[in-house]
Amino acid sequence: MGRSPSSCFSALAAGLGLALLITTEKETVVRWLKLALIANLVLVLAEVLTGLIAGGEEMVLVLAGSAAPEFWLHLVVGLALPLALLLAGQGLSAAGGLVVIGVLAEKVWMLEAGQAFPWLELPEGSYAASWVEYLALVGVIALSVLLYTLARNLELTGENE
Repeated sequence: MGRSPSSCFSALAAGLGLALLITTEKETVVRWLKLALIANLVLVLAEVLTGLIAGGEEMVLVLAGSAAPEFWLHLVVGLALPLALLLAGQGLSAAGGLVVIGVLAEKVWMLEAGQAFPWLELPEGSYAASWVEYLALVGVIALSVLLYTLARNLELTGENE
């Protein structure tokens, strides 16, 4: 499930959703985002139908089991609702944000379904992030904000000249 064509279209949709949040040239982004969402919707439904026809236990877990809330969040909030907003031409920024939330939900349900039926039986374990990992996360976020701010200031400075 992880390296499927729908994952590629999800990555494209997430990037376009973020671009829709920050760009002023929305027409081109909206056109490409509509195509990415339609393709992603078709591919996800094809994956689910193929899994159901093949009798995969993962699909039962995804549709009605513990991964179902994330799957339906991805399908409804992350694909159908943003597509409807884009087709109506309203709430473009909201649509971009919903796409990103939907892609995150997709990654969670795919991970959960994949972990429910592992290929290799290993002993169970647990993991908790250390303070160093949390500090690294804060540092990466701070660096991202700094780079964005610098790029934005350079862009604004370039417009005045």
